[in-house]
Amino acid sequence: APTPAGMHRYFDVVALAASLVAVVTALLFRERPRTPPSASAAAAWEAEDARARSNRRVRFQLSYPKKALALLRGRGFLFALAAFVASIGCTNVVSAFTAPELARAGFEAGRDVDLAGAGFQVAIVLGGIGLGRYVDETKQFKKVMLGCLFTAIGLLIGLGISEGYDQ
Repeated sequence: APTPAGMHRYFDVVALAASLVAVVTALLFRERPRTPPSASAAAAWEAEDARARSNRRVRFQLSYPKKALALLRGRGFLFALAAFVASIGCTNVVSAFTAPELARAGFEAGRDVDLAGAGFQVAIVLGGIGLGRYVDETKQFKKVMLGCLFTAIGLLIGLGISEGYDQ
């Protein structure tokens, strides 16, 4: 959107889409998944259900602060959190340089470059959902992480070799 009016339309579409996703998420939200994601979650659910059966009066209590603190204290969580933050930083840097790099490759600024940037963001989201589901079902976290790391390293080496190589 090269004009201010175009940017306003773009932001209207983004705001509408985000609002729609938020409403659908709120409508489809469940307290927990149909099946426990792990054996430890199954045990925790069983204990929680037993406590609920023993206390007929259910009182309102916030469990999130305790769970968040437990996560922060958990072994390995801070490493996963740091990796997540680093991945967000990397994708933001790549996104920021997509248009200039495509311009250097001969693509004119406009719809094609915008679609390439949008495709990159969609690929990140769909890849995260797909790989996340795969890891949840197979519990092959290390295999997936190493595969992603080696793929990224290979692609970065390829980009590094081709950097500055003009035919």
